[in-house]
Amino acid sequence: MDNQIMLIYPGKSIYEQNEIALTSLLTLFFAENEPEEAKIGIIWCVRNRLISQKKKDIISNLVALGISVTSDNGLYNKSVLNLYGSELWDKTFILCRDILNGTSQNKDITNGSDIFFLTKEKLPHWIKDIFFKIQYGNVRFYKLEMPKK
Repeated sequence: MDNQIMLIYPGKSIYEQNEIALTSLLTLFFAENEPEEAKIGIIWCVRNRLISQKKKDIISNLVALGISVTSDNGLYNKSVLNLYGSELWDKTFILCRDILNGTSQNKDITNGSDIFFLTKEKLPHWIKDIFFKIQYGNVRFYKLEMPKK
């Protein structure tokens, strides 16, 4: 039971608590020291991807956002896991749950973005049709346009 996180958060959700926890981990991994808008924006990117793909599969969407939770460079190797149980973790978890479920008072401040990068990252070569939407702190939000069939 060493590496397991026991989650006890009341409230209804269409997502499993471990899926919300992974979204929280992703959010804190990229935006722990960023403004609140960056955190909200990352969660909205995950939600926008879920809506556009008409799926509720958070795990594959986190992988599609380039996240590896098991690799040497993955989320489990960053200090964000030490935040579990802190006020910041609790706040982020509840924010994730509410935005993903569509019950949050926070509106989509990313203008429909479905992908994000940190300003220090070079955009991947495979990105051809991407449109910058907005930036909060060091997190830039984009809309990825898929080719029409």
